[in-house]
This record gives sequence, C-alpha cells and structure tokens, in this order.
Amino acid sequence: MYAPRNLTERFSKTAGCPMVFVHTPKCGGKYVSQAFGRRFDACVTMTDPQMRGHQTWRNYRVGFSRHGLDIREFCTFGLVRNPWRWHQSWYSYVKKDKGGRHSGMPVEHALFQNITFLDYLRWLDNPGITGLQNRYYLRQMSDWLVGGDGHICVDHVLRCETLVSDMATLSDTYGLRLSLSRKRVNQSHSDVNPDVRYCAEGIEIVRRRHARDIELFGYTFEGQAANEMAVG
Repeated sequence: MYAPRNLTERFSKTAGCPMVFVHTPKCGGKYVSQAFGRRFDACVTMTDPQMRGHQTWRNYRVGFSRHGLDIREFCTFGLVRNPWRWHQSWYSYVKKDKGGRHSGMPVEHALFQNITFLDYLRWLDNPGITGLQNRYYLRQMSDWLVGGDGHICVDHVLRCETLVSDMATLSDTYGLRLSLSRKRVNQSHSDVNPDVRYCAEGIEIVRRRHARDIELFGYTFEGQAANEMAVG
C-alpha cells in the first residue's frame, strides 16, 4: 500500500510511502488496518487472492515478484505479542467463537468446549488428532517476520503491548498521515478470558515452543502484570 504523507498524496491510491504490513494474527492487526483506512484495502496483499490472509514475509516476497515488484523496496513492518498471552488469546477467542464463524475454526471451537487451557497447550504438541497441522497457533510469531536464515526481514517490529505508541513512532518516522486513535482498548487486556490461567507445566510448554520468539523479542512470562496472568 502507499501511505499518504501529505494532502496531495491522500487523493491518489498510488501515491505515498510504499509499505507492507505483515499481519501476525491475534496481535492487534485491526488497529493497524483502521489506521491506514482505504489504503490498506487497496494494497496488493488484499487485492491478490493468493496473498490475502495472514501471509508471512517470505510468502509476500514471492507474491510481490509475481507482480514485478520487489518487497525490499517497500517499508515492511509486522507485529508480535507476548507468547504466553498470545496462546491465552487464541484459546479464549476460538472457544467463544460460536461455530467457528469468525475464526474459520469450527473443529477447534467444538474441541475447546471440552478441554481446559492446559489441555489445549498439551494438544499443541499433537494437533494431528484432528488432522489440523497447519494452523496459525502452531507457529512461532517470528515465522511471519523472518527469512529462510531465521533472521528478521521486516524493517520494523511493533508490539501489541505498546501498539499505540509504536504506530505513532512509525508514522512520525515516515511522516505519514494516518488515523491514529489514542483510545485503543489494549487487545492484551480485552480478548482473554480472566479464568484462563497458567500452571508451571503450561508456562514451560510455551517457553519451549516459542524459544525463537523469546530470544528475538525478549519476552518473559514474569514480564506480565500480576493481574493479567497468574500461576494456578
């Protein structure tokens, strides 16, 4: 997409700063899309059916090349989130999504009605029991942002926990004219069932599964506020 930097650029969808949003799910992407408005919907990542959805940077690189574009000529940015909170969010979201209508995960919705959060974390190591081995929640968040060598390829990594200020910094850095709300409800507070809590085993499952995320982004379980996450 081409993000406008002045009033003149706002009148043309092909004028502005060339940018690509690599959308890691359950990290606050709705706030980002609202900030860019119609420019977001006009991006090739949205208009090309093969690039819609939560594609990785590597997928976009291939998709852009089909259009004669080089993704490295665009400003790229993506999102991350504390991995312990990320899984609380996935479990809570899919479990309350009746019939899986919004998530597109009806099998998981039905399954989660009958398993605890700890069972869900254990199930991550054996998702084959449902035949669903390619789901987003089975990945590390860094999978969206790295190249084949495991190094981060996007120009900017924004965090769900500080998304309002991170988006403001991104806007200031490139002189963008975005619709940034200062009243965003912090997604990490609003989309998790307060009864979904961690025990020692669950903490270690996430620590093991997200080793690269933790190394790259410095997240810790202990870094969460006491009223957000509790050992139980």
